[in-house]
Amino acid sequence: MRWGPPIRGEEKRDVAVAAAFLAVFVGSHAILETGRDALFLAEIPASHLPFMMVAIAGLTLVANALSEAFGRLRARRTLSVMALAAGVATAALGLGLPVLAESGLYLLYVWSGVVSTLVLLRFWTMLGELFSVSQAKRLFGLVSTGAVIGAIGGSALATGLAGRVPTDRFVLLGGVGFALAGLLPPLLTRGADHAGPVPAARRAWTNDLVASASFVTRHPYALRVAILTGAASTTLAIADFAFRTTVAHEVPKEDLARLLATLALCLNLASLGLQLASGAVLRRLPLPWVLAILPSFLVGGGAFLLAGGGLFAALLLKGADGSLRYSLHKTASELLHLPLSETERRSAKAFLEVVGNRGGQIVAAAVALAVAQSTHEAKILAGVVVGLSLVWIALSVGLRTHYVETFRAFVLSGRRVAPQGVPDLDLGSLEKLLESLDDESDARVVAALAILESEQKANVVPTLILYHPSEAVVLAALRLFVAARRKVALHAIGHLQDHPSPRVRAEAIAARAVLDPTAVVETELARADSPEVLAATIATLGASGAMPVDEAVTRLTSIVATGNPSEKIVIAEVIGWRRHLPLEPILIAIAETPEPEVRRAVVGALGAMRTAAAARALVALLGDHAVKVRAREELAAAGLVGRDAVLAALRDTDTPKPVRWNLPQTLAEIDPEAAPRELLGALASEPDGMVRYRMVEALLWVQRRRPQHRLPHAPLEREIQAALSRAYRYLDRQLILQRGAREVPSRRTPGHSMLVDLVLEKRQHTLVRVFRLLALRHPGQPFLDIHRSLGSPDKNARGSAVELLTNLLREPQRTAVVGLVDDADDEARLAAGADHHTPLDVDYEAVIGRLLGSTSRVVRDIAAFHVAELHLVGLRPLLAAMLDTPRETPDVIRSIGLLDARAPGRDEVPSHVE
Repeated sequence: MRWGPPIRGEEKRDVAVAAAFLAVFVGSHAILETGRDALFLAEIPASHLPFMMVAIAGLTLVANALSEAFGRLRARRTLSVMALAAGVATAALGLGLPVLAESGLYLLYVWSGVVSTLVLLRFWTMLGELFSVSQAKRLFGLVSTGAVIGAIGGSALATGLAGRVPTDRFVLLGGVGFALAGLLPPLLTRGADHAGPVPAARRAWTNDLVASASFVTRHPYALRVAILTGAASTTLAIADFAFRTTVAHEVPKEDLARLLATLALCLNLASLGLQLASGAVLRRLPLPWVLAILPSFLVGGGAFLLAGGGLFAALLLKGADGSLRYSLHKTASELLHLPLSETERRSAKAFLEVVGNRGGQIVAAAVALAVAQSTHEAKILAGVVVGLSLVWIALSVGLRTHYVETFRAFVLSGRRVAPQGVPDLDLGSLEKLLESLDDESDARVVAALAILESEQKANVVPTLILYHPSEAVVLAALRLFVAARRKVALHAIGHLQDHPSPRVRAEAIAARAVLDPTAVVETELARADSPEVLAATIATLGASGAMPVDEAVTRLTSIVATGNPSEKIVIAEVIGWRRHLPLEPILIAIAETPEPEVRRAVVGALGAMRTAAAARALVALLGDHAVKVRAREELAAAGLVGRDAVLAALRDTDTPKPVRWNLPQTLAEIDPEAAPRELLGALASEPDGMVRYRMVEALLWVQRRRPQHRLPHAPLEREIQAALSRAYRYLDRQLILQRGAREVPSRRTPGHSMLVDLVLEKRQHTLVRVFRLLALRHPGQPFLDIHRSLGSPDKNARGSAVELLTNLLREPQRTAVVGLVDDADDEARLAAGADHHTPLDVDYEAVIGRLLGSTSRVVRDIAAFHVAELHLVGLRPLLAAMLDTPRETPDVIRSIGLLDARAPGRDEVPSHVE
């Protein structure tokens, strides 16, 4: 397995240049810092160090604010200019030290702290906006390795030069290195220039500071990061004071430069090893927990110094600081800013870095000054380090909730608000609907009638609407009045018996018979002047008992067999309205007719019957796109009868596929309480992938409407594991197919391309199922929104989704799921699924053979096609075994024929193979 995730081709240049910049700049600073500390501690009392930290903090704050307020060039050029200026100024200061004497040492100490903070702050701000969150977690560790390598090189050079050249020459070398580092930023890609647009107008630096502080105090996450940054800075500064105080008392002045250089070299070597492991640590642990690692070691080192460990304890304390601060902790700290948007990051980062870090150092300086005259100064400082480290740990662990919530808010910000359905009608809305009944558009009038019926407001519809000139409006009103049993409409319905439309006259007869069962309709039989009126009259007479059932069935069966759609519709409506069970077989027969308008009309009639036979007929209509929604509603209204019919069809794998695909949602709507148990029980054994997907969708539907209902965890965990295994199985096959085509280019055929695309599509579909199952397993967590964000063209949205996913899941599930969606290549993805799938150790032909055994017909057919393309005669027995089985298809037969046609001794293709 390859170590760590790879660098993408388009990322190599930026990672290399950024790492090189850090290597040169940090290496130069290591040389400068060694010389600075040796010169300062040899001539200036250690008790003056707190004053230096206060000066550095204040000047850094002002300098950074001024650089923001007075505009800037594009990010690359800004960084280059800053580094070059730092180099020139440092070299000049180094040359002037003999003249400046003691004041020069104070100036050197403050300058080195200010310049390193400003340049590195600008560097990491630019890099944080150049890379997405996901890229940053993958690449920041590699970039930071440049800093560690540079520190090692600088420390090694300082160690080698210590005692051989004057210490003040270290300052000159540092300045030259800064200038060399300034030549590198222009080599970054232009994408780095997005890190900060030039301000439209210059503002006072105090205004920028106030605005930044205002944002941080108002933003819950940024405020906690600022507090954590301040606590960490204070702790590290006091730990450094404790170390320097101990060293100043116990190490001779002439040995200071060699000791500090050697220590820096050893710590940087340790830091390099930790930096190389940081990628794995950051991928496996939540980021806030990673931030708690350094203070945990400081607790141990501080406790040892407090117990009287002396110089050895001070070295251990410095060892924890020096090896972890600029490796694992620095990388984690930079990633801590990435949940903020680019605008928020620009508003907060300077405050977090300058005020948080340097402000913490001011606090540390105040503490150091307070204990400076104590005879137990080092021990008191060690005790403070232990206490603050514990606070730091608590803040780090407590930050996780806000860290996750910030990513959650970013992911949810892209969610579209779904319609919530039709609200209850208020008086104003009701008036608008009644006004719509006079609309010139027949479609609007019919729609208004439908809304009034759904809201059970049929009683407010005036009966005069039956005099409307539109046939569609009159028919809609007739059905509305019959459903509401509006007997007051009978006088108007009587008027419709002379309507010019045969369809209207027929439905008027049926409606009158429902609203007034005592009405005599025998006379209508004789005066029936159209097939529709005749059909309605016969159905009404049969349903009322005025005509023998056998005679009615015979006459209606003949009409259904030969009649037009209008006749079938009025028959269905009469039977449904009257709920006459002896005529139910006629209704079921009508449901099987080919005319879509007839099937749409018969659904309501079948739903009114509330019988097992009618429910089965409705189930059969679920496969009809034109009526499936209405059929689902009628089955839900049928209650237990509908539920039993749906369950029977779901358990019968011979039920037509289009029908079975709609059964899970129908079952959920019929019985939301019992459906989850049935669906979860059937999920594991269901052979049809589409039905499995629809089962998961139905479970999500129930979960959204009944959030208090908790599904059992065990079956969901099994399904998640099975789906992950399936996804990695598809990935494995995809890689073998791609590898085989690279090894033997002749395999790169149309069939090969179709197989690769199909396996990739199967993997993506399985991934969709994984996220839906995760949403079921963890209700209330935004896994569906995470999956949506993963498909966003915005790299920050994708990175935020991956980071949120990392923090919501636990191992080993976390590694497997993130491995499928993170921005790694497919080889690295496969390694992430080690707990769910063992990679196949087979060749190209063997994986084609496995695809021939797929449960998917499409996969089997394309695999068979590819066998014939490559003339893989070794797979002919597998194809032959598929004959005379449900797996036999025309493509299988064709492939066998092509293989046989090219067998030795055969010169032409048989005529039946085309």
